[in-house]
Amino acid sequence: SLGQARAVRRRLAALGGLSPVILDDSNGFVYPATLTEWPRFEVELFDDWAGAVYPVANHHVVGLFFNRPTSQNAAFNEYIRQRGSDLFRALDPVPWFDLAYGFAPKHSLALGLSTSLTYDRSTVADRRASAASANLLGGLRLGSKSGPSLDLGLGLMLRRLEDQSLEGITRSQTDGTGLSLELRYRWPLGPKLILLPFLGLERDNFALAPEHREHMALQLGVGIHLVPAQGALVVMGLNTRYQKTEQRVVPQPVESESALLLPALILGGEVQVGSMLFRLGIRHESWLIKQMRLRSNQMVESSSFATNFTTRLGLGFEFGALTLDGLLERDFLRDGPHFLGGSRHGGGVLSHLGLTYRFAPPSQ
Repeated sequence: SLGQARAVRRRLAALGGLSPVILDDSNGFVYPATLTEWPRFEVELFDDWAGAVYPVANHHVVGLFFNRPTSQNAAFNEYIRQRGSDLFRALDPVPWFDLAYGFAPKHSLALGLSTSLTYDRSTVADRRASAASANLLGGLRLGSKSGPSLDLGLGLMLRRLEDQSLEGITRSQTDGTGLSLELRYRWPLGPKLILLPFLGLERDNFALAPEHREHMALQLGVGIHLVPAQGALVVMGLNTRYQKTEQRVVPQPVESESALLLPALILGGEVQVGSMLFRLGIRHESWLIKQMRLRSNQMVESSSFATNFTTRLGLGFEFGALTLDGLLERDFLRDGPHFLGGSRHGGGVLSHLGLTYRFAPPSQ
C-alpha cells in the first residue's frame, strides 16, 4: 500500500508484501480504525523498532511506537541526500515516535487516529540545517469485523526544511503539504472467503527552494483472503499502481518521471502445525518507467521496462499469546551455517526477527 512501512513486517513480507489483502495487525498502519482489532506489544529485533497498542478500557486502545520506518520517510530521506549544501545532505531524519488511539463505540463502528514525527538537525559554526516531517492519519471502519465493512484511512503530511549555505543564504521548503487516502472493502463471500477490493491515493509536495516538486500516486487492486481448513490461510492479490514525480526550477523546463506497475500478482500461504507456522509468499511485478530530463539545454525522453519475481519463506513459533516470527535467510538455505563468517548476515537462520504479544485473540 501507499503507506506501507519500508521495512515490511515479517508475516506481511512472507505472504507477498501487500497489506490490504492480509487481515492482520499490519493494517493498523494503513487503516487506523483497525487498531482496536489487534491490541499487542511487538518488537522488531533486527529492524530496531518497537511499540505497543494497549487496551486501556472497554472499546479504547492507545498505541506508542518508536523508530518505525515508513515509505514516506524513505522518500523524504532520499530527496534530502540529493539536494542542498553538504550540511543539509548529511541529515538523516529518523522516525522519532508514533502515537495512536482507537475507539470502537459499537460493533459496527470504529475510529482511529495516529500521528508520527521524524526530525533531524545539524549545526556547524553559524550554519544550520534541519528537516522535519509530521504525519497525521485518521481512520474509520463502518460495518462489523465479521461481516461487510469499509476501512478508511485519510492522511495529512507536513514537511519542513531549512538549509544555510556557506555564503549565509538560508532556504526553506516550497509548499510542504501532502495528502493520502486509503479505502478497502471487506466483502465476505462465504464463511471462509473474503473479497478485498482496495484503492489508494497520495499527493505529496515538498522541495527545497527554489525547486518545486510534486508527487502523485494511484493504487488500485483486489485481494482474496481464504481459510480453506483449520490452521491454514491462502491470500491472493492483483495490484496496479501509477505514480508520477515532477520537479522544476523556474525558468527551466519541468523534469518528470512516471512509473506504471502492470498488474502485480501476489500469492501467499500459511500453515500452522502445532506451535510452528510455515509461510510462503510469491510476488511477480512488471514496471514501465518513463523519464523526461534536461540534458545540455534539451529535454531528453527515455523509457525502460523491468520485471521482477520474488519468493519469501517465513517461519514462526506461536506459544499462546506470544508469537516469534522471522524470514528465512537465503544464504542459510543455499550454503548452510557459517561458523567462521562468510555470510552477509552472519550465517544466521533468519534475516528478520520479531516478537509479538497479543493482549486479545485475533478478530479474524
